[in-house]
Amino acid sequence: IVARVREFLRDKFVNAEVGITGANAIAADTGSIILVENEGNIRFTTVSPPLHIAVAGFEKIVPTLPHAMMEAMVQAAYAGLYPPTYVNLTSGPSSTGDIEMKRVSPAHGPKEFHLVLVDNGRVKASKDPDLKEALLCIRCGRCHLHCPVYRAIDGKWGVPPYSGPMGSMWSYVVFGDPKPSLLCTHSGGCKEVCPMKINIPRVLEKIKARAWS
Repeated sequence: IVARVREFLRDKFVNAEVGITGANAIAADTGSIILVENEGNIRFTTVSPPLHIAVAGFEKIVPTLPHAMMEAMVQAAYAGLYPPTYVNLTSGPSSTGDIEMKRVSPAHGPKEFHLVLVDNGRVKASKDPDLKEALLCIRCGRCHLHCPVYRAIDGKWGVPPYSGPMGSMWSYVVFGDPKPSLLCTHSGGCKEVCPMKINIPRVLEKIKARAWS
């Protein structure tokens, strides 16, 4: 099955005019984006088409490139995929160095690279004392594995594409929907395993209070 999918997708990659990805982390000092994967589809998407567009939320921005690499490694580890097969770093259009040690662009990869930063309620949440902690979430998904509610109802909890304990926070931040938070039983398992030490039950408690006010 995988071989058949590979055959089908290869033609799509080779003939695509634009490659669109997300970003696991963005380095503020270099403008680089870090992408983590295991199958190679993302890497193909970033290097084969002549145009690469990355779309990510403001909360993915961290101070430096080492911070971005660290965030990506934590995401992979807490998602249970450590070490990841591929870590892809993009710092702009493809380039090479000439004999004068100057960067020449483009090379074999994309001629253009664009980073689109998405708000969708994030800036507003960053100024909200009850919600700003949610922006620390790196969406590794570890909280899903330790939540009794998620184990019972799976992806039906939350507003797509956000699900589980973290998805209940993000459903409110992005869509203003407090209903997913009402399903939280406050077992506290999500808080215990969160790599960012987010007090998810407390954030959901605040959202619940707003739902009933």
